[in-house]
Amino acid sequence: MKIKLLSVAFFTMLFFASHLSNAQAKYGKDSVETVKQLSLFNVYYKQKSYEDALKPWRYCFKQAPEVHLAIYVNGAMMLKNIIEKYEKDPKLYNAYIDTLMLVYDNRIKYFGNQKSGKGYVLGRKGVDLLRYRKDNVEEGYGYLKEAVKTEGADIELAPAVTFMQAARQMLTLAKIDNTEMAENFLLINGNLEKALAKETKPEEKEKIKTSITNCETIFSESPAASCESLVQIFTPQFEKNKQNLDLLVKISRLLTKKDCTDSDLFAQVAESRYVLEPSAEAAAALAQVFAKREDLQKAEDYYKKAVELEQIPETKAEYLYKLALISRVDKKYSESRSNALEAIKLKPNWGDPYILIATLYAETASSCGTDSDPNIADFQRRAVYWVAVDKLNQAKNVDPSVTETVNSTIGRYAGMYPNVEKAFFVGHKAGERYTVGCWIQETTTIRF
Repeated sequence: MKIKLLSVAFFTMLFFASHLSNAQAKYGKDSVETVKQLSLFNVYYKQKSYEDALKPWRYCFKQAPEVHLAIYVNGAMMLKNIIEKYEKDPKLYNAYIDTLMLVYDNRIKYFGNQKSGKGYVLGRKGVDLLRYRKDNVEEGYGYLKEAVKTEGADIELAPAVTFMQAARQMLTLAKIDNTEMAENFLLINGNLEKALAKETKPEEKEKIKTSITNCETIFSESPAASCESLVQIFTPQFEKNKQNLDLLVKISRLLTKKDCTDSDLFAQVAESRYVLEPSAEAAAALAQVFAKREDLQKAEDYYKKAVELEQIPETKAEYLYKLALISRVDKKYSESRSNALEAIKLKPNWGDPYILIATLYAETASSCGTDSDPNIADFQRRAVYWVAVDKLNQAKNVDPSVTETVNSTIGRYAGMYPNVEKAFFVGHKAGERYTVGCWIQETTTIRF
């Protein structure tokens, strides 16, 4: 019994000793003082009295670095507010920046195993370093790249976009090459696409989409995104990953954005992509390939597939318009107009389809004079320009952005109207309603 009691006492002593050790690690040598200083820091921080919050914060930061995550989260926010006050005092400005960087380092050291761990903290550290020390590009780029790799789809949006900005600067400074720039883009774009796929809140989805667009813009405007560079960079990746649909989509979109659709790579990617996923976008990409090769029938077939598969009205309208352009080249004027009119139904405020119809009318005017009397036949041909101008006026009414282009064309077409004498000779006068014949069959108002 005596031995048993001694054993219980021994283990009880070990238990309290270990807890005392843990308490000292968390609260430091003077736990009462630590609690007091932490409380003072929290009070001043909530009041936004950041200068007053510095002293109790420093005590906790130095004497009890594991006491609470708040000394790192709120401490970083406090320091950023103070830094901005000392922009004109280089000595203090840089001293506080150094302290802020140390805050991030110690947060990783003491709280790096939490969910918002090392990668998350490095992302914020990289953003703040490049915000306050714009010349430290290489260092900031290093932090951000590690963050992007570590966080994956959980990367915050600010570090994601800042990473691409830093990569662009590194490319300018010749610290990285075109290939690394492209790899960086694929990495961050892949992370953001995954983040978008798992996000459920509409407002957050929009933020992610904006970040994806920003990253695409940064890359596409860099020297790494010339047609020559893109083909050189992505050809080996395509050869190794022909079954990687995500990669094929990215390559296809980039080549389309940079107007590199006449490259062999674009054609190969488009074909592989369509086999893996016969989507509207993939069909449209193949249609572009065949249009460039002047294989109009195949281009038309694939644009029809794109129209059939597309669910978004505006995008479907764009495919219909491109289909109308192909039909025009193939001299299928009535079919071209039908597709343009369908595009207008889906995207009513778009002027281009109206301009295309006007062009179709003007191009076929010479074939619309069928009367045996040459004077009447000439009047019939010239009357076509009335309905062409009607369409141009509709174009600028719904889409003011085309006004300048349309006005110059209206001036040219108006010069082709019948004159008063010709109209009088064939029995017509200004203001009357007149139906243009041949394939057009539209009613308009006579004017000279």
